[in-house]
Amino acid sequence: HTRYWRDWSSDVCSSDLSGSLDTTPSMYIAQRYNAGYIQDDWRVTNRLTLNLGFRYEYISPYAEKFGQIGYMDSKKIDPVTGLPGLFIWTKPGEYHHDPNYKTVGPRVGIAYQLSSKTVIRTSGGIFNAANNGLNAAASDFGSGLFVNNSLSLGPPNPIQFTPPVGGSWSNPFAAGLVFPVKGETAFQGQNIRVEFRDHPNAYVSMWSFSLQHQLSSNMVAEVGYAGSKTTHLFWNRMDNANDPLLLDQWGSRVRDVVPNPFFGKIQGGIGAFPTIERRQLLRPFPQYQQVLAIRRPYGDASYQSMIARLEKAYSRGFTVSFAYTLSKLIASTAESNTWLIGPSNALYNPKYNRHVEGNDTPHRFVLSHLWDVPFGVGKSYFNKGIPARVLGNWQFAGITVIQAGRPILISAPDNTGLYEFSYTNGRANRVKSAVLSNPTKERWFDTTAFTAAPAFTVPTDSLSQPDLRTPWRQAFNWSIIKNNPFRERYNLQFRFEMYNVFNTPQFDVRNQSTDLANPLFGQITEGSGERNIQLGLRLVF
Repeated sequence: HTRYWRDWSSDVCSSDLSGSLDTTPSMYIAQRYNAGYIQDDWRVTNRLTLNLGFRYEYISPYAEKFGQIGYMDSKKIDPVTGLPGLFIWTKPGEYHHDPNYKTVGPRVGIAYQLSSKTVIRTSGGIFNAANNGLNAAASDFGSGLFVNNSLSLGPPNPIQFTPPVGGSWSNPFAAGLVFPVKGETAFQGQNIRVEFRDHPNAYVSMWSFSLQHQLSSNMVAEVGYAGSKTTHLFWNRMDNANDPLLLDQWGSRVRDVVPNPFFGKIQGGIGAFPTIERRQLLRPFPQYQQVLAIRRPYGDASYQSMIARLEKAYSRGFTVSFAYTLSKLIASTAESNTWLIGPSNALYNPKYNRHVEGNDTPHRFVLSHLWDVPFGVGKSYFNKGIPARVLGNWQFAGITVIQAGRPILISAPDNTGLYEFSYTNGRANRVKSAVLSNPTKERWFDTTAFTAAPAFTVPTDSLSQPDLRTPWRQAFNWSIIKNNPFRERYNLQFRFEMYNVFNTPQFDVRNQSTDLANPLFGQITEGSGERNIQLGLRLVF
């Protein structure tokens, strides 16, 4: 015990240590959802049919029963520092942000019969998101009685074996612990998670056009186009980040240590030290540290596709369908790729993150089929006795999917020297195409195409690589089903199902393989897709 105390006291009294501590309250959150719609199918002529609809939805903001949450008012003057930007507590039951009433959802569909065997179809509509992306967690509703304390021991006290200046043996952290007082604490000098009053909900505009032709009595071919535009796509955003234009003026001097104007004015946090880095004073709200705007709806996405389909309807115990999709998905956020790399410089230039989205699959082939073996009860052959029970009523079904790989996302150290330029990982500079004519697992792309951005510069690479993708993926999924009908209305099914029948590995290129600073950069080191077999019994009645 004596040795432990001596080492601990030595750390407390002589080191500049830091950390964080979260406190989370019980919250009582409510949200209202009301919707109404009208719809009508109008057969205008024998050839023309209209499907008309209109939907209106009201999705209220969240409200907390006891006023334990708040929001950021970017124009409100902070009474402590005299600077704009202040955390405001909501009143009990008050909405977290302003309501959105512009949530109309018109829909229209048109079908026109060109001939007895050919039909043209087109449609369009607007679909509103039912929520703003928040999860049922206190941290998702921002600061309030939930608080993230940034802890620091501060510089060592010149008096040996004495707690840091401003600290004590019971609380050695010079930056202090913030235990918020509801309705009063504004969290100056701290990291905060906030909502802003303006928070429109996401919505998707969708449209399509197709030409369908009957080739025979049981076969149909179709070719079409489908597109969509997502507006107000949300992603967490750092709203107290440094502007990259500061590098033109200050360069490396953004990291200079300068006198702290908040020392002695702000209690704890950035006010705990007599000096501070210049980049802190160059934030939009310098009296705060990180201002994380939760699910900020600043992004958008665009999807365009061509679809071709050939389908044979069920006849003579057999049906088959083949579909091919050629598509492109572009987005300015990376909501579906939080596992790897997020947007950069989102506060000042969202277009800097416009990229071929990480789940884009330009080519996708799908083949589905079902064959009823013509033996057994109710079939043409072996429909009685033991042969019917043993050999009959088998089905063979399957779905085969073959698709192109997704774009690769390269990460690198963030060398800008700016606060919160990147959300997760930094980017590299791309100096040439990284595509190889004969890629292998040991060298999937040309790693010399990427270099780390020089210090205090903005990297030039895009969020994803438009011409560099993971390997193609394929999956053969089969089902063998034995039907055992009995007592007219019952059927006991035995099901033998295999996923990824041929045990084809599904290789991926991410994590350490796409990290410029990792020794395994450029290699394929992970994958999935092992064969999965399952047996089951199902009673149908």
